[in-house]
Amino acid sequence: MNFKHTKTLSGIILLSVLFFSCNNDEKNVQEEELVKATIRAGISTNAYDTGWAVNDAIGIAMLDYAQTRRIDNIYNYRYYTPSGTESFVPSSTDQILYFPYDGSQVYFKSYYPYQSSLSSDMTFPVTVEDQANLPAIDVMTGTHVSGFSKTDPYANIQMHHRLSKVIFKFTYGDNVEDLPLENYNVLVHGMKVSGICDILRDVVDVDDNIKDFRIPDRGLEHQTNGIVMPRPAGNGVIFDFTFTGGRVFEAAMSDTLQLLSGHKYTFYIRLEGSDDPGPGPGPGPGPGPEVATIFRGDIQDW
Repeated sequence: MNFKHTKTLSGIILLSVLFFSCNNDEKNVQEEELVKATIRAGISTNAYDTGWAVNDAIGIAMLDYAQTRRIDNIYNYRYYTPSGTESFVPSSTDQILYFPYDGSQVYFKSYYPYQSSLSSDMTFPVTVEDQANLPAIDVMTGTHVSGFSKTDPYANIQMHHRLSKVIFKFTYGDNVEDLPLENYNVLVHGMKVSGICDILRDVVDVDDNIKDFRIPDRGLEHQTNGIVMPRPAGNGVIFDFTFTGGRVFEAAMSDTLQLLSGHKYTFYIRLEGSDDPGPGPGPGPGPGPEVATIFRGDIQDW
């Protein structure tokens, strides 16, 4: 009896060893054959019309190729560019993206700027009220264009701006030749300022929050720029340009102009002034703003 019992136990132990040995062999094979994704993220220009800045970071999720579901709940992996080029690397070893072991194709869904806390539905709030740091509000999402599986691990992503950029360039009118074009700001009236970026849909859904906000002087010669929400054509958008000494010039945006995502709009502003000294600030006719004219506009892809 004792002999038979011992023999049975030996058989069980042998089977267990074989079982775990097979599992370990499979695990080792999988680990050896896992292929890392090499991420390259391109942009036309960033918020300042240049390339990526050093340490710019994007968030990436791994979806099935049809973009219907996340794979292994992999999302918001942080990749950054240490050199300010289009080459992005994981921020830590637990953020490395591996292609599926079985060779199936995937789709990398990406966005910028990186959010340390991202909801599971891959949305995040957006606001353009604070214009001090343009890259912080330059919302982009990416299109995965090549490198979809471990047989082609060089994943290329093209990032696209989802908001609109506005540029104001100033020239002098008849009564403002002595006006220093520095230390100025643009007060924007009548625009919506917030929304939700839906990364999966590549869109910012703008809400109904209309609020004044200021675009500061950025130290550029006779111009400044900001990022705003896309909007359909309509009236009610006013720009107030305030300069050193308190002189304020006002211009209205055309009610036929729509602001599209991924486009930049250059407004050429002539500061007309007034030859009526009046009681208001500067030589203007009263307490209200002086006249500025938008005499030209350009629209470009951003």
